[in-house]
Amino acid sequence: MDLKDLFDLHEKLETRINAYWTYWSIAVFAVGGWLFSGKLGLLPLEAKGVSLGTMVFFSCNLAVLWQATKLVLGIRDEIRLKSKEKLFASTYLQNALSEDGLKFRLQITLALHVIIDGVVIWALWHTH
Repeated sequence: MDLKDLFDLHEKLETRINAYWTYWSIAVFAVGGWLFSGKLGLLPLEAKGVSLGTMVFFSCNLAVLWQATKLVLGIRDEIRLKSKEKLFASTYLQNALSEDGLKFRLQITLALHVIIDGVVIWALWHTH
């Protein structure tokens, strides 16, 4: 695979990751807005049902984010390795391609997801 193909694949995966984050953000803001509106309280059984559905969504979303992010990291690593074989006129481009700026991306994804998910689930359980 040449650099152009790697860049195209990288962009497609990043677009997919952004869509997954968008779905998750919409869900978090929708549940948060609903909870903070204070108009509807949930019965304990309803809170458990909504919490279960939310946990399933959050788990599935994190699973696809995790896999897509691992692919992006692999592609980024391949871009970095292939760019070492090329001589670019721009040292900025050469340096940008050789850096490993995504080192902790998986850990940050997991931490952010789990912390916010936990707060949302906790809030759902305490609406009655």
